[in-house]
Amino acid sequence: MIPQERTLWQAAWLLTEPGRRAFTAYRPLFLGIQGTAAALLAVYFMSPDVRRACDVLVGWKDAGGTPFVVVSCILSGGVIPELLKWRLRPPGLPRPTLPELAHQMAIFGICGLMVNEFYKLQGLWFGPAHGWGILLLKIFIDQFIYSLFLPNPLVIVWFLWREKGFDLAATMRAVRPGLIRERLMPLWVTGLVFWVPLLLVLYSLPVGLQFVAFLLANCAWGILMVFIARRQVDAPGVRDSRLAK
Repeated sequence: MIPQERTLWQAAWLLTEPGRRAFTAYRPLFLGIQGTAAALLAVYFMSPDVRRACDVLVGWKDAGGTPFVVVSCILSGGVIPELLKWRLRPPGLPRPTLPELAHQMAIFGICGLMVNEFYKLQGLWFGPAHGWGILLLKIFIDQFIYSLFLPNPLVIVWFLWREKGFDLAATMRAVRPGLIRERLMPLWVTGLVFWVPLLLVLYSLPVGLQFVAFLLANCAWGILMVFIARRQVDAPGVRDSRLAK
C-alpha cells in the first residue's frame, strides 16, 4: 500500500472510531433494536395486517401534525433508548443528569421536525418513484447535503451549548469552522455507515410510511448520536479546560 493510500485508510479508521466505540459499548442493545426494526419492515411487506396497522400509525401522524412528530421523535430517539440504557448501560459509563436528558431529548424533537419536512420535500421532488436512480439520488441528497449541512452541525452546536454551560454568547464565540469540522466528521461518517443501508429500505417504502419507519431506526441512531456527542463534550481536554476556568 502506498503512503497516500495508507494515510487515507488511517484517516477513515480514526473518523469511524467514535462510532465503533459506541457500537462496542451498546452492541447487544443496538443489535436488538436494529433487528426488531428490520423484522418489522420485512413483515410489513408480507403481512396485510401489519400494513393496516402501519396505515393507522400514518393516520395518527397526519391527524396529530407537529405535536405528534415532536413527541414521537423524542420518545423514539431520547426516551426509549435512555430507558433501555438505564438497565443495560456498561460499567464505567456515567448516567446523564436530568438537565442533560432534557437537553438531549429536545434535540430529537427539533431534528424530528426537520426530518419530517425533508421527507415531505423529497416526496414533492420525486413523487412515489422507486427506481434505483431515484433511490440513490434520494440517499445522496439525504446524506451528502441535508445531513451534512443541517442536522449534524445543529447537533454539534447543541452539545457545544451544553459544554459552555448553556451560555449562548460563549457558544457563539466558540463556533468556528475548525471546531465544527473536527466534531462533525466523526458523527457524519458514523451516520453514513448507519443510515445508508437503512435508507435503501426506507426510501423504498410509500412516502407516507417513511417517517414511521424512520422512528424505528431513530431508536438505534439515538444511542450512537448521543454517545458520540457526549464523548466530544466529556473528552479529557474539554473537562480539564472547564475545570481550569
